[in-house]
Amino acid sequence: MSEQQEEPAIALKNKLSSLEVSPGEHPNGLRKAIAMHSRTVVAVNSFHSLFCERQRAGAPPDDEYEQDLLRAMLLFACSGLDATVKQLVRDGLEAVLAYDEGAQSQFAIYVERRLKKGVAESQERNSNTGLLLDFALLSKTLASLDPRHVLINMLRDSLTADSLQSRDQLLRVAAQFAIESRIILESPKVTGEAFRARNQVAHEMDIEFRDEEAGRRTRQYRDMVRWSENILNVAGKFILAVSAKIPDRPLPTLDQIPSEQYVPEDPP
Repeated sequence: MSEQQEEPAIALKNKLSSLEVSPGEHPNGLRKAIAMHSRTVVAVNSFHSLFCERQRAGAPPDDEYEQDLLRAMLLFACSGLDATVKQLVRDGLEAVLAYDEGAQSQFAIYVERRLKKGVAESQERNSNTGLLLDFALLSKTLASLDPRHVLINMLRDSLTADSLQSRDQLLRVAAQFAIESRIILESPKVTGEAFRARNQVAHEMDIEFRDEEAGRRTRQYRDMVRWSENILNVAGKFILAVSAKIPDRPLPTLDQIPSEQYVPEDPP
């Protein structure tokens, strides 16, 4: 008669809790971002399932193999968030700018700052206003067939250039969609902890030095699950927030977009 298998010392979940996003309920233009999020959830749960299987088989949770499964779970969750949000920028930003006044205002502020950004040979001082303008950028934009499209592409490139692995970077993107932080970050403290742990794993191999000796941090199952679930849900909420700003109708043509979206104040 075989020995009865002992229950693992830690309480294991069947699968991670994550916000389900169905492609059929959202604009077709967001299907790539939704697919990225869905595949991320599957991948993260694969690592989780393997960890749980080994725990039920009697493997110690602090074994290096088990620890790496937990680390991979969080890394994939954060990588999926990065990929999902960047895809939302590529596929959803222009549509949101066409309909949402808050996003339009943020876009206008970006353009104004971009035209005044930095000091270079291509910039000249306007004697009437005292402002420093990037005339090379201004001429390039005005000479293009679609200046608005050129500026939107600049914003896209700016938002997707860096890795989105901190709350500040994530909220910078959310601001351009005019999405409030409370909508995507239900637990900002937990999100911050998740990114901190992710960066320790990704950039330091989770190694810390104690008394000149190098050792790897021991990660707790409940923490890694809580952090991974939080990040997965941030990605899901980001998709829902962008989707809610895109009406179920075709994008307006250029002549249908109000020209009075942003009126800058007169310089002092």
